[in-house]
Amino acid sequence: RKSVKGKDPGLESRKPEAPEDPSTRTPAGDWTWWMVPWTAAGATVAVALGLLSCIYVATLHENDLWFSNIKEVEREISFRTECGLYYSYYKQMLRAPSIQEGLLQLIQDNVTESKRTINILQRMNIYQEVFLSILYRLLPVQEYLEPIYFYIYTVFALQAVYVIALYITSWLLSDSWLAGALAAVWYIINRVDTTRVASITYYLRPQLKPLPQKVALWLTFLSTLWFCLTWQFNQFILLIQALVVFALDCLDFIEPRKVTLLYLVQTKLKTGGLMVRMGKLCVHVLLVLVMTFTINYLTKKVLQLSSDEHIYKFIKAKLGLGLTRDFDAKLYLCEEAFGLLPLDTFERLTTTLVLYPYLCALAILLVVLVAISLVHLSGSGCSGAQSEGVEHRIHMRPDVAYNLLHTVLFGLLALSTMRMKYLWTGHMCMFAAYGVCGRELWGICLGALRCNTQTKLRIVRYAAPSLLLAFLYFKFWPKIKEEVSELREFYDPDTVELMTWI
Repeated sequence: RKSVKGKDPGLESRKPEAPEDPSTRTPAGDWTWWMVPWTAAGATVAVALGLLSCIYVATLHENDLWFSNIKEVEREISFRTECGLYYSYYKQMLRAPSIQEGLLQLIQDNVTESKRTINILQRMNIYQEVFLSILYRLLPVQEYLEPIYFYIYTVFALQAVYVIALYITSWLLSDSWLAGALAAVWYIINRVDTTRVASITYYLRPQLKPLPQKVALWLTFLSTLWFCLTWQFNQFILLIQALVVFALDCLDFIEPRKVTLLYLVQTKLKTGGLMVRMGKLCVHVLLVLVMTFTINYLTKKVLQLSSDEHIYKFIKAKLGLGLTRDFDAKLYLCEEAFGLLPLDTFERLTTTLVLYPYLCALAILLVVLVAISLVHLSGSGCSGAQSEGVEHRIHMRPDVAYNLLHTVLFGLLALSTMRMKYLWTGHMCMFAAYGVCGRELWGICLGALRCNTQTKLRIVRYAAPSLLLAFLYFKFWPKIKEEVSELREFYDPDTVELMTWI
């Protein structure tokens, strides 16, 4: 159906032409017979790309170090910095006579810090190493798989899980598994900048039935728990997530009931006109920040905790708010990984064509987000007909808005600290793939050209990712084969001699 003059048809909801495109169906809709092979094909491609990424990084690891032919001490030396420390606890658990004695050694550790006995389970996030050591003891794999191989193969398998998660997230956003394939391929070919988020996206989708919503909610809870147990800097990412959900709740993008179920809190900031709501929001944010810092300060004073002081001193020095004499903070400032994001990162991302669609999607959706936010905030001051008319012309799904704000905050974090780019670039691949395959963005573009029909929209959504995938294959597949065929060998005789002497 052609657009009506005077309206922006890019984001209007229309009834699709028959037969309906299976890639445009929402999960809450009724399944039809052709969706079964369509979904099965998408799931097969997801698993295949996940396995491909796993085999790819495993092959590069083997070819770069000749890992299978070097000594055990050389293998352990190849685990640089804190990776080697974490592996030592995995090794310590396996060397213990029993699981109970291994846990006791970690709880009463007097080796890590000189002249001090500390609880490693409290001091560091090594639950994954403990879990892997217990799993290795219980599984019948000791006869044909060495402990170190079990460890690194698990890491490579988690890489496959991450690629599949990006694939699924992009699929959910765009309703097309071609977007998932494009996101996974971009992630693999941008290995230098990516190697080092899906249940909540599904939870925020509109019109979910009760059972899928409960499943997504519990998946979010469980994945968050596992995330907290396995990464020591999880609080920063969870803070970003909480800020995004809070912002979308204040701007009326998310149903209040979903926010209440997710964070067990409910805000009362959605009454009054634009200025009243903005004033309430500012006061609420100020009170939350004051209470947070007050509780944090009092808790540290009462419990005499100072283990995270260097983080705040580092952030303070990083923002230029004053000099610090703290050794740990200065050590972080000297590290290249904690500096600003190098400009050559953008050159590499441009070469793989991931940056262009990402920036285009980001710019368009930010404009749409601001426009809808102003409509929501000033909705009480508009007449019902005006508000309904604006809502009909522009629309943004809550899961899209969530990932949009997420990628903006990840980008700011990566620009300020290079080590955080691994959070941003993976999300960039997913969001850029949504920009190529998303109906909303192509609807805006075709609407601006006055040619927005379901048939043309469907053709463009399939043609664009297919052409991009073909281009990436012909350009980067020869480079990947050459990279995989290149053989190197681990060589660090000085460190080997030192470790042997120790």
